[in-house]
Order: sequence, then C-alpha cells, then structure tokens
Amino acid sequence: MFDPKLLLDQLMGAGGARTTAPGQGGFGGMAGQVLDMARQHLGGAQGTGQMPATTRPGSVPSAGRSTGEGAGGDFMTQARDLMAGNQLATGALLGGLGGLMLGSKVGKGLMKDAVKLGGVAVIGGLAYKAYQNYQAGKAVTAPAQADAAIAPPPSGSGFEPQRATDQTALLLIRAMIAAASADGVVDATERARILEGVRRGGLDSEAAQWLDHELANPASVDVLARGVTDEETAAQVYTAARIAIDPDHVAEKRFLAALAAMLGLAPDLVAHIEATAEAALRQG
Repeated sequence: MFDPKLLLDQLMGAGGARTTAPGQGGFGGMAGQVLDMARQHLGGAQGTGQMPATTRPGSVPSAGRSTGEGAGGDFMTQARDLMAGNQLATGALLGGLGGLMLGSKVGKGLMKDAVKLGGVAVIGGLAYKAYQNYQAGKAVTAPAQADAAIAPPPSGSGFEPQRATDQTALLLIRAMIAAASADGVVDATERARILEGVRRGGLDSEAAQWLDHELANPASVDVLARGVTDEETAAQVYTAARIAIDPDHVAEKRFLAALAAMLGLAPDLVAHIEATAEAALRQG
C-alpha cells in the first residue's frame, strides 16, 4: 500500500517536505538539484574572480551556452530544462492540486504551510480554526480581514494530524479530486498530464494507479459522506474540497452545497470554513 499522506503532501505542493534526499524525484529532489547547480555555477564564477554573466546586472543569458562554457554555463537555461522535465515539481510551485489540475488560486502561502506542516495538518488546522469560531458563536469574518495563519490543531481537539488515519488521508484526497472534477474540467487529456507529472515526481506506480482511477471516477457526495463518522472529519472533508477549487462555476457551488448537506454540516459552520479557507487561499 502506498503512503496516502505522502500523496496528499505531493498534491498540495508539499512533496519537498518528505522527498529531500539527493537524486529523489518530487519537489524536494528537483529543488535540491537546482541548488546544487547553483552552487556549482557560483563556485565556477568565484574561481574566476568575476560575477557570473547570468547574474550580472543587465546581462542577457545565452540559451546556447553549455555547462562547460564560461563561468559554469547558462544556469538559468539548465534550471528551466530541469523544471520542464519535472511537471510535478512545476505543479507544486504553481500550487499543488490546483496547479496540477486547474490552475486554481491556491496561494503560495498555503503551499508553504503544507511544506512546513504537511497536508493533513494544514487541512486540519483550517477546519479547527473554523470550528473554534463556529463553536464560540463568532461572526463570520470577511476573507480579506480574516487571520490567514495556520497552526497545527492541539492534541485532543479531534483535528490533530496524529488522529488522521491513512483512510482519512485518502478521503481528503478524494474530496479534493471530486471538487476539482465538479465542473467537468478534468478530462482524459488533463488526467494524462497529471499522471505524467506524478510519475516524473517519483511517486510509486500503485499511488499513480489509484490516482488515475479516482480522476477517472470522482467520488459522489454520498460516497464521500459514507466515509465520515464524526463532525470533525466532516469539517475537514469539506475544507479539503473547498481549498481545491475556486468555486466560480455553478456546478462547483452546487457540489459544495450538496457536500455540506450530505455531511450534515451546520450552515454557520460552513460559512466559517468558507471564510477561513478563502483567507488561507488569498495569502501570498
């Protein structure tokens, strides 16, 4: 069995948090290769006593230069080639699942939180914050004024990452995929692109096969709801679905409304999740 929490991290753009050994795939492996290239490039320049041509103010890199020419060659061209050869890493930089699938507005800040905390902790942290505000009877804050900071939920809250099983992580991924598929955007071509990115990112074949099946057969709201046994998990499932999309299409709005109803979430709690998720997505 593959690691569902690692897959969730990858889809949220946090693959580098758990894939950092030299030579590995994923965002961490790619970033390490780029950093190694940078060190070699700058090291070559230091040997000449000059600033590299590609970093001097006003310089224009030459796309035709190789690593053996000048002070380390055209580092930026090499980096771009490396990025082009790792679509999952590129997707991570654009914002995880949204970057890979839809180009949604999942922000850099949320991706950084996923790298720092892990995907399960980010989703749990957002759901916990919304749940706290709901339980306290607070007024729903406009996203622009809401606090976008995300902290791991405390032990005993019901939202802590340690409580999440592999089945919970799979449920969160399925909710994200179902939400992203609500408007029919993820067609066969998109699925192929996503799966190619996953394979290039170093994810194992079992995970890729599972993801391919889910993309081709998104879960319905009633199937998602059947996997939920408590209000805390219900809030996290809705949060996962919400951060995967920018619900500006009727089909997406209907999906979220149906999911909230099937999960039995109170309208005020849904409103708090919406505001909390939107604030997190807006952060830079």
